[in-house]
Amino acid sequence: MSQSMLRQVYEQAWPKLSSALAASAESDRLSYPLLIDIEAHNYLRAPKKLFVIGQQTSTWYGRWSDLRTDANPISRLLGIYREFQLGRDVFLAPFWSAAHRIYRDLNPCGPPDGFAWSNLIKMDEDGECPRWGLEQLIRETFNVLPSEIELAKPDVAIFFTGPDYDETIEEVFGQISKIEIRPYSERLLIRIQDSKGRLPVHSYRTCHPGYFAYSGKPAHLADIIETVRKLVA
Repeated sequence: MSQSMLRQVYEQAWPKLSSALAASAESDRLSYPLLIDIEAHNYLRAPKKLFVIGQQTSTWYGRWSDLRTDANPISRLLGIYREFQLGRDVFLAPFWSAAHRIYRDLNPCGPPDGFAWSNLIKMDEDGECPRWGLEQLIRETFNVLPSEIELAKPDVAIFFTGPDYDETIEEVFGQISKIEIRPYSERLLIRIQDSKGRLPVHSYRTCHPGYFAYSGKPAHLADIIETVRKLVA
């Protein structure tokens, strides 16, 4: 496992992303891309390595256009990931509360902040999912999530993306299989496998934690986290 290898992945893909967005008249409202540092925090020290995947950021520190003149944008973006500290300043937000909870449940004696986090879609547009054309452009030129997971080598991956993003998971990873987990419906919780074997055996997709919080069903999320803990144990 090496952050230097992941940095090479970013450096190889960056010119394609940069050129494609420079040629697009619709890219001005895109955020910075989310790049991760798998050597940050305590991920390497965690007994059970957890990789949490969200949908996309909700504004990520700046506009894409601000990076055009940056002499070293990759170093800047990796620094932002480290400084964000896995949502320390927004710890009570549903996503971060759930991510830290499942990490603690999997690693009751592990160090704090011991998981890695990335997103299915690496940029947002005004805090939302980019329009389809832009999302496709980003994915085709900067599809780095599979490499992030391969290099991080997690024991567990959990997609807090919800069923509406299952098609996007396939666009990122290729064909996936959905495995039923009783008594949950496919919309609430499934285990997923990708045809190229880049995801760990324990890879699960459930709803975004905001869905449970805002629909008044936080107990459902607690049940799902406990189910995942038992499956991984």
